[in-house]
Amino acid sequence: MWFFLYIYTMNFLAHLYLSPENTEIMIGNFIADHIRGNKFSHYSEAIQKGIYLHRAIDSFTDAHEIVRTSKRRLHERYGHYDGVIIDIFYDHFLAKNWADYSQIPFEIFTQSIYTLLNNKKQMLPEKTQELLYDTTRLVI
Repeated sequence: MWFFLYIYTMNFLAHLYLSPENTEIMIGNFIADHIRGNKFSHYSEAIQKGIYLHRAIDSFTDAHEIVRTSKRRLHERYGHYDGVIIDIFYDHFLAKNWADYSQIPFEIFTQSIYTLLNNKKQMLPEKTQELLYDTTRLVI
């Protein structure tokens, strides 16, 4: 079971790890990739903060020279997927070394995220609900 938690947490793990212990900020940080532009004023202030946090994390990492170098190494072969691949690599390294960064066991952290998102699925964008359904169908 933990294998599926591990694979499907990729590309979201660092964002969720960097969220403060506020469930609505975590939700905002998780759904941000499915929110276009400024179409999120109907969400609570905390969810909006999570969306802004996600975008700030992306801006910081995308501008970082190590990330830019990594993308250049992959770009010729993978084109515009280079960034997604790098995100997955970095989340993989975070998951693999989770105990170095968190006192909460990896399986407990990921299961708590899935539980939170499943309990709040009515407030998630449709694309996020589809992703969550595909993921939880395999792990819960």
